[in-house]
Amino acid sequence: MDGWGESTARVADTAYVGRHAKVCGHARVQGHARIDGNAIVRGYAVVDQHRIVMDNAIVQHKARCSGNAIIRDNAKLLGRSVIDMNCVVRGVAKVKNQAHCTGNAKISGNAVLCGQTIVSKGRVRDNSSVGSCNVSPAIPLGSSPLGESLSNPISYGRMQSQN
Repeated sequence: MDGWGESTARVADTAYVGRHAKVCGHARVQGHARIDGNAIVRGYAVVDQHRIVMDNAIVQHKARCSGNAIIRDNAKLLGRSVIDMNCVVRGVAKVKNQAHCTGNAKISGNAVLCGQTIVSKGRVRDNSSVGSCNVSPAIPLGSSPLGESLSNPISYGRMQSQN
């Protein structure tokens, strides 16, 4: 580990923490995870398997990043949120509360996933705010179950995808 880590944080010998990256609090970096740039993993967050956290990204609270997921740029993974599989979160996007980004989902721009939202194999971008819903392959890429583009700054609440 080249970067800074508190004694209460745990970093596996197989993981990499870059020179300017930080692992703080009770956070854990496991497997072959890579924390690079000025990225910060703190609180009780867990980054494991082959995940990459880079640039100025922050993973904190009890968030979990696993699989081949990537969080980069100025993106944030907060609360009890999860990103896994091949999910990519970038830009200044936030995944928070108990949101779950999975599959090949891409979250970018100023997008916010919150509540108990689940996004798999879709894209949420620009100024979108999605809360307490499921966005899955049943919904065309870039649209909502209500037919609006997910790149519009609209906040959705408690909607389910239509099969």
